[in-house]
Parts: sequence; structure tokens; C-alpha cells
Amino acid sequence: ERIVIIGFTWGGCRSVCPMTDRIMARTQHQILRQKKPYRLITLTLDPLGDTPATMRRRAKEMGAGPQWLWLGGDYRNVLAVLNGLEANVDGNLDSHPPRFIAFDGKEKTFIEVPGAPSAEELIGTADRLAKKRTK
Repeated sequence: ERIVIIGFTWGGCRSVCPMTDRIMARTQHQILRQKKPYRLITLTLDPLGDTPATMRRRAKEMGAGPQWLWLGGDYRNVLAVLNGLEANVDGNLDSHPPRFIAFDGKEKTFIEVPGAPSAEELIGTADRLAKKRTK
């Protein structure tokens, strides 16, 4: 039922993913500062390579608090989520673009935020989803 901001990453990436992770860290900081009710999720693009231990380590490195989940899991389950969010990179992890999604769990709608948005842009997108909710 929450509104979440989703970013995508994989442990072997040395280009786009570190930038994505930093944007999510800045977004976490702004969410806490502004007392927004949103949750953050960083989802692996490589469920075979990014083990739960890898995701925990990376979450700790990025200073993830309890409102920022770093998720991986069973390959088929993660692949189904990636496909549902139209985020499957079809195995081409080396050249995937940065991608963020604001998702409304109550309304089951999402808005893609392309490129490398600021934390304010991500929060603004989440705010727009919140305003569209049916009562």
C-alpha cells in the first residue's frame, strides 16, 4: 500500500550503478529530512550474482536505513518482478541505462523516471503518485 521509489543495481557494475546508488542515498536523506512516508527499494539486476550477503554489504556501504530495502532473491522471482516493472535488461548488464521508478502499491501504478534524476525529482514524482490516489 506504500509509495516506493525503486532504483536498480548490480554488484559488478562500475559505471551506472554506483551513480544510481548515490542518487538513492541522497533521496533517502531528503525523505528523512522532509519526513516523507515513502520507502526506497534498490533491486538487483543480477539475482544470480548479487547474493543476500552482497546486497546487505552494499546497503551498509550506502548507509541504508530501515526505510531503504536492498532486494534480491530467487532468480525466477526477481526476473518476474523485473519483467513486471519493464526493467529486465536481457542479460546485457554492461550497457544498461540508469532507471528509477516511483510505484504506488495501493493503486498498482508506476511512473518511470528516466536518466539520472535528482532526489528532488524522484520525491516530486512520488508526490504526484500520492496526489493521484483515489480516496
